[in-house]
Amino acid sequence: MKEPNKLQILAIDNVAGDIDVLKANLGRIPNHEFEIIQVPCEETALAEIEKRPIDLILLDYWIGPESGIQFLSELRASGDERPIIVVTGNGDERIAAECLRAGADDYLSKSDLN
Repeated sequence: MKEPNKLQILAIDNVAGDIDVLKANLGRIPNHEFEIIQVPCEETALAEIEKRPIDLILLDYWIGPESGIQFLSELRASGDERPIIVVTGNGDERIAAECLRAGADDYLSKSDLN
């Protein structure tokens, strides 16, 4: 069961260090608590989405050998409306536009987290 006022964030990223940076940044936000559930791939993400209430999805643009855009498109096609932010380490305006067209609510460069 979800604790009141605690946001459940599903981070789909296969690099643990990137999630550590995110946790440090979120920890600086006053009066908010977060639980970050890190999963390395789409299959594990789907299992987490089905078993717990997720408030926000942070999706790495590159999940293993493939882009996360296909997963994003599939989530949106299934009717999933929860906020999704695509995060990438080497993005540009073209990738940002691709993410937004696929249904992302926002796009964030990992360099902005440092």
